[in-house]
Amino acid sequence: MNTQYKTGFIVFALALVLIGLNYLDPIIVLNNFIFIGLNSAGAFINQSALIFLTEFGNAAVLLIASVIPIYYSRKFFRLIISSTLIGILLSRGLKILLDIPRPGAVLPREEFFVVEPLLTSQSVPSGHAFSLFIFFSCLVVSGMIKKNYFVLLIFAFSLIAFTRILVGAHWPMDILIGAFLGFSLPLLLASLADRSSKILDTLYSVFFIILLSIALYTILIGNFSTYDFANEIGWLYILIFLSPLLFLNLRKIENILSIALDYFTKIKASQSNFFKILMPLLISSTFIYLIYQYGSFSSFLFMTENLDFLLVSIALGLLVLSLLIRAARIRRFFKKETKSLGVMRITFLHNFLNNFLPMRIGEFSFPLLLRESYGIDNKISLRALFIFRITDLLSIIFLSLFVFLSFYYSLMLNFLILVAWYLGVSYLLQERDIKKNLFEKIEILILSLLAWFIKIFALTYLLLSLISASLESSFVAVIFGELTSILPIHGFAGTGTYEGGIIFGLNSFDKNINIDSMISASVLVHFTVLLYSLILAIVSTFIKKT
Repeated sequence: MNTQYKTGFIVFALALVLIGLNYLDPIIVLNNFIFIGLNSAGAFINQSALIFLTEFGNAAVLLIASVIPIYYSRKFFRLIISSTLIGILLSRGLKILLDIPRPGAVLPREEFFVVEPLLTSQSVPSGHAFSLFIFFSCLVVSGMIKKNYFVLLIFAFSLIAFTRILVGAHWPMDILIGAFLGFSLPLLLASLADRSSKILDTLYSVFFIILLSIALYTILIGNFSTYDFANEIGWLYILIFLSPLLFLNLRKIENILSIALDYFTKIKASQSNFFKILMPLLISSTFIYLIYQYGSFSSFLFMTENLDFLLVSIALGLLVLSLLIRAARIRRFFKKETKSLGVMRITFLHNFLNNFLPMRIGEFSFPLLLRESYGIDNKISLRALFIFRITDLLSIIFLSLFVFLSFYYSLMLNFLILVAWYLGVSYLLQERDIKKNLFEKIEILILSLLAWFIKIFALTYLLLSLISASLESSFVAVIFGELTSILPIHGFAGTGTYEGGIIFGLNSFDKNINIDSMISASVLVHFTVLLYSLILAIVSTFIKKT
């Protein structure tokens, strides 16, 4: 019997002992006393922050989080799938078999604090604690946690697990039993994970795709949690856990793009002819699609009859301002190599192509234009582009946390995210021997945050003026609309997919909004985005190429 199996057996036995003790009267009294003492602290913590924190233990969220360690470790992959499948059966089986009620089914409502809704189903074991410690144990067994960080991480995972007491969902014993059972499973299954088998790996892959698809689906449709607030911000967990994949795959993506760019630069067609042919084709195709989609020009014009053009002008002005700030970001990054007007021209064209071309193909224009205008190497411009995009994604997460969480808690989380961003960007710059001091890195971040704040504010303000919806739903709708640009399949200029993102965001918060109103509002918001892109692309043709 190896050490891991022996440890797993001991931890599992301790969980069974705790289950037995759970039926003794003195333990029941002690369990009740500790619950009341710890639970009372929940009343002093912001409810949104509590829900956001406790749902990090949700099995669907942890499946999304498992994508990153799976990227590094085959052993973790085998452990998390086998432990999850067995864990689902074990957890549900024990809940039905033991049938121990939650605090909400035993204690009078006025005796303890609860974050609604009041849960009264079976209590043992805590599913969140069980899932958290399966995930933690898989990290430990697969050798992904260094000894120096073990105590710190076990404290963090325990803290998240004990928030189940703070929200009034579980007894302390439920948490301990769930944690011991969860931690023991990967230890008991460690020998299975060491076996290399094509059949087993294929089965693991199939089960992982199924489980991950279910997790993504339930989170995106807002049905993964018992808390309405968590269901409304489920997409934020996906952003937090999947955005690091961009960083992890950076070299692969850069190599692919470099090869593609080298191919494009060998084509002898001039850049000016490229834009002369492509721009009218894209514009005409977009409007042909609009005519087909909405029946006629008259129907499209009818949608704009009641539109406040002063409001649209303000929104357009703010969108232009946000793009000018992004141009300033590029100018500050390439200080000596570029000119202000030239960078403005590149930014306008780059923005136009990004909005009109699918699957971010427009991103190719950024290194091509920088190389054409200033002779900047593709590897340097691609690295700058990736840093900008990582910072853009961080800006969306940063602003989202401030909208949905209280100032104090969002500030703490954002501080941790900023530290991770700074370390990541420093590494990316150093790898390409690009020298930037602390102030210059912070400058990139501030300009990115400012540009995104203005853009999201402009579009949210415009959407709120068009439809009766809450600030939160309008904010999420705009974010979803912007994120649809990374989809592999688009209509012309994102027509249909952009609107779909806005409608999905609105519907995830308020299912009472009339679908016709959502369609009309989303079309007008998207039209505003395309209009400002087109205007600035035309303006760019009057700016002298440097």
